[in-house]
Amino acid sequence: MKLIDYGWSSFFKKQLRQIDIQNGVVARIFNAQKSQYLIVGEAGEIKAKVCGAFIHRAQMRNDYPVVGDWVVYTKNPEDDVAMIQSILSRRNHISRSALGGNSEEFQGVVEEQVIAANIDTVFIVTGMDRDFNLRRIERYLALVYSSGAIPVIILNKRDLCEDPESYLQEVESIAVGVAIHMVSALNTEDIMLLQGYFYEGQTVTLLGSSGVGKSTLTNALLGVERQKVQSVSMSVGKGVHTTTTRELILVPGGGMLIDTPGMRELQLYDAASGIETTFEDIETLASQCRFTDCRHENEPGCKVMEGLKDGTIDENRFQNFLKLQKELHYFSERESKSSRTIEKEKWREIKINYRKTQNMKR
Repeated sequence: MKLIDYGWSSFFKKQLRQIDIQNGVVARIFNAQKSQYLIVGEAGEIKAKVCGAFIHRAQMRNDYPVVGDWVVYTKNPEDDVAMIQSILSRRNHISRSALGGNSEEFQGVVEEQVIAANIDTVFIVTGMDRDFNLRRIERYLALVYSSGAIPVIILNKRDLCEDPESYLQEVESIAVGVAIHMVSALNTEDIMLLQGYFYEGQTVTLLGSSGVGKSTLTNALLGVERQKVQSVSMSVGKGVHTTTTRELILVPGGGMLIDTPGMRELQLYDAASGIETTFEDIETLASQCRFTDCRHENEPGCKVMEGLKDGTIDENRFQNFLKLQKELHYFSERESKSSRTIEKEKWREIKINYRKTQNMKR
């Protein structure tokens, strides 16, 4: 297959002119497990790992390759494993906040955990059962909007729902302008509709909590039992992490699919623009408040409070809006602390190396 089939574009091609790696070849990360990678390009599938110089340059976990990344690698014909030399700049990426580091120095430090890179469309999958949660859908929308990818909401398990239209109306009230599909992974016509999002070079990612049916949808889209499927616990209504790794999979007919492990906890990272887009109705009213620093509590001339009183804004939606903003502010402060910690650690290492050099000269 050609690189264009894997999503190669002029955005990445331009970057090659600035990279000086002798005998370097480009490929895309199709699978990532700890320090082991599977890369795919015109030479086919190759096992790979990052080179020593790459490790030395990396400071945070988001500096390492993730599924969907384009990388430049070199390979000795006598070796079975290729060496990843660098990552091409990402066109976009989906990420969340995560606590990083096990050492005392980095305990509590907030890092950006990149989930997948260079995505075109994100299927936000939720079940029309006990998993259904409007507030969670809003959180996922903020995440996707902040990445620059296009969100599509998939209301799954239509065949198990007595009143699917009521679920559709609820979601439409919070996701204006977003494509929403009610589907059953067991219905051929529903799957054919979703297959319209897959064509040459397009990458689609599935996001959602455990048990919403992402693996079942993946199998239906691929036409084979590629992912393991387990039933949802009837006692607690929660799913099992049947997908444990992120993997980019070629879809018959064109395009690629990334199925991700279910995420019960999803902390936003640098998602201010995503929150603004997701809650555009609230942001629009907030811009009309009398005071620019209005906290939307008891201030005179607060358009948001007026909207809450006349029903223009749903109270639960507004509280979720405040919650996500506070969460983003909290992680922003923690991330600032992370940057200072990294800088401190870097200079400490420089001092240690300097002292070692001086001792060797004596």
